[in-house]
Amino acid sequence: MGPYKSYIFIFFIGVVCIFGFSKVIFPVPFFWAVIFWGVGMVIHQLYRVARLATDEWAMKRADELVDGSYDLSHIENIRERRTKTSKVEFEK
Repeated sequence: MGPYKSYIFIFFIGVVCIFGFSKVIFPVPFFWAVIFWGVGMVIHQLYRVARLATDEWAMKRADELVDGSYDLSHIENIRERRTKTSKVEFEK
């Protein structure tokens, strides 16, 4: 939740400001004002995250997935060791 702490803080500060403004300046129901504020925050966050996704980031993430994945023989080896020590009979 690290990078989103500031967004949560800003959201609640905005809610408090909207509550104050809705009582003083404009008679918009508090519920709808908070809904619009929340939608605006979500759209801004999605735009911000989309701008951070570059080709370099995609290649780095793909490399991490490939490096962290197992090949089929490794998975079969784990399955064989597990079924040899298991007392449950498996159908073949």
